[in-house]
Amino acid sequence: MKSTISVALSLALVTSSYHITYTESRTAESKVPRKALNFILGPLGLGIAALVEMYIQNQGGSFFNNGWEIHKPDTLTEKFSSVAGNDPAKEALQDIVRFLNDPAAFHKMGASVPKGVLLVGPPGTGKTLLARALAGEAQCNFIAVSGSEFVEMFVGLGATRIRSLFKTARAQGPCIIFIDEIDALIQRRNANGGGGDQERSQTLNEFLRQVDGFELHPHPLIIVGATNRIDTADSAALRPGRFDRIVYVGLPTLQDREAILALHIQKIPYANTVDLKIIAQRTAGFSGAALANVINEAAIIALNQEKELVDQADLETALDKILMGQPNNTQITEEEKRIVAYHEAGHALAHILLNKDTSSLHKISIIPRGNAGGQTTFLDKERAYYTKQDFLNEIMVCFGGKAAEQLACNTTMTGPAHDIYVATHIARTMICSYGMSEAIGPVAYHYHPDIAFAPYSQDTLAAIDQEVKNILSECYNDTLALLTTNKRKLDALAKYLLEKEELSATEAIAIVRATA
Repeated sequence: MKSTISVALSLALVTSSYHITYTESRTAESKVPRKALNFILGPLGLGIAALVEMYIQNQGGSFFNNGWEIHKPDTLTEKFSSVAGNDPAKEALQDIVRFLNDPAAFHKMGASVPKGVLLVGPPGTGKTLLARALAGEAQCNFIAVSGSEFVEMFVGLGATRIRSLFKTARAQGPCIIFIDEIDALIQRRNANGGGGDQERSQTLNEFLRQVDGFELHPHPLIIVGATNRIDTADSAALRPGRFDRIVYVGLPTLQDREAILALHIQKIPYANTVDLKIIAQRTAGFSGAALANVINEAAIIALNQEKELVDQADLETALDKILMGQPNNTQITEEEKRIVAYHEAGHALAHILLNKDTSSLHKISIIPRGNAGGQTTFLDKERAYYTKQDFLNEIMVCFGGKAAEQLACNTTMTGPAHDIYVATHIARTMICSYGMSEAIGPVAYHYHPDIAFAPYSQDTLAAIDQEVKNILSECYNDTLALLTTNKRKLDALAKYLLEKEELSATEAIAIVRATA
């Protein structure tokens, strides 16, 4: 590949130097015939073009023929029923299906024809699958490309590819053009940019021109773009009449996660005792792709153990591996193991004592995984609203480990580092986003991380920092007092953890209630 580029550059230099020599000789009244010169330069130019073509083909495209892959309706097996969860997004796309199936009804009503749909959401949430399902539902042609395919080093090539793409799509009849990572194509233009920015701007201008020309063609054509960086998009691309509809494809809810897991587990043999709701509750914040990975890891674990069916233990082990890493053989002393046991017991006991509903507690373990010496696992209950006391209780549960270490072992290790980080984040969110501090008041102080300077004074920053410190100090002291009052329960939990290394929520709650 490098040799091909080197030869092309060498030929370009030869051509350039020959042109300079020719110019100088012409100035000196040279008698070299122009036809002879064209005879020499012509093959050189064709050679360079051929080498450039080879380079572009190696990059997955072509200078002369883009070769867009067209998926015919009979090859599209995905439908909306193939997409678990994302019900609001699927509902928002129903209008597009209706238009592609019956555009005349839109024209009769005088409604504007939808031109573009932008699917916006984090990676792995199923934007590509939704686009294919949209084409499957509408039974129309489908062309899938990446936005990066139009970002070229050769001036004008990006715009040429745009024209080729739209020409191909219009020749197919009703069609959906899906552009993944479309932010690479519709990125905000820089008025003072150099050559690279000029090429991007030229490509974007051609894209917008092609979109604006939809009404001139009889066949329905819809652009569907996918991105997780809508903040970088040029405002000209987002205005009504181009991308008429922005559909947010968010991370799945608890109900969606259970449905996605149920969809993916159908691909593997599994025991009928599997409880996917437990796995769904443990995977808050997981995308659809991450949930599919959990099922795949569980299948590999079962295979390695020569099982015929994947069971609940395999799913739990797979999730522990993904969240915390493999169990490690880190050598720790008996005293360090004792401190870890009290740390995890402190988290669990604080949760049990502070919450009437203890069903979110899942298990406690002092088996080292990754960088963690142990872990107390909670299930996601997915509530819509939280009170100030709910947040304070969460901070106290975070401090349960550190307070238990201090109370029972008169020391503290590096284990509480992440707990302190989470507690600090909760306290700062209470103050800056939810106005839950009387000292600071009901004012929004959060700001975008891309902003270089906070849009408020240093005095305000200092006041926020002091209030965060006050909340954390008060919560830590309250946690220490709570565990001191219930020291025997803490000792009992830690003792059982040292013996068994892992306790289920049922076992932990029974120990706490049985200890006076």
